[in-house]
Amino acid sequence: SLHEISEKLERKSVTMTTASKFLLLQVLILAVNCLLSYGFLSNPSSTVLHHETSTQALTSTFSSTVATTTTRKSSAATTSTTQLKVGNLFGGIFAPQGNNNNGPTTVLDIPTTVLKTGPLKFYMQIFLVGEQNTPVPNAWVLNTNDENDSLDMYYTDGTGMFSIQFRDTYGIQVLRYGQAPSLQYRLQESVLLHSLLDEVTSIAFAEDIDVDKRLIQLKQEDVLEKARETLPARKEQNDDDATKE
Repeated sequence: SLHEISEKLERKSVTMTTASKFLLLQVLILAVNCLLSYGFLSNPSSTVLHHETSTQALTSTFSSTVATTTTRKSSAATTSTTQLKVGNLFGGIFAPQGNNNNGPTTVLDIPTTVLKTGPLKFYMQIFLVGEQNTPVPNAWVLNTNDENDSLDMYYTDGTGMFSIQFRDTYGIQVLRYGQAPSLQYRLQESVLLHSLLDEVTSIAFAEDIDVDKRLIQLKQEDVLEKARETLPARKEQNDDDATKE
């Protein structure tokens, strides 16, 4: 029957072009009418279809099939596009990768007795702006997160980022995000965080500022050195570099 023919057509390869499908339908219509005209099909009185009616019926079925295929392709394309956008957010840091629900990694932990979040965050923001092009232009991208009182630094290869958290009741924490940070990211993160500790040290032990007016007061004087020990050792200056400075 025509319904069976239509079902067979729907199961044809999706790679067949629209024009080819329509041409095939026309050929089948002519073939069916010829068979009916010469009596090769049984009960012609109940199965004979005028060419115009059969064309309309099969064209309708064809249109429905094409619409269904197009909808499926469109849905698949939309899903793929959505996954691409999510996967490439900040270079793929938050791309879905299985059921890995691991949280951030604490890179630095600096407990304090006094932390003036607003001024200190502003000071560190200025510092980080100057570090965005280290070691190469656009190596880092700084994002100021006012909701969480944090400064977020995204690395150019998209494999990782770190967030500097300022907490009045605790201190400073640096958290790393990224499921598989590259070796290059880890090296550049270490270099930048060593420089960050240098800045925090200069603020915490500024001799020209009274202790009670400093932006940060540490719980222990050696807390910064302990934090530095958790980072990979930075490259030591050679004699030529020291001479240049």
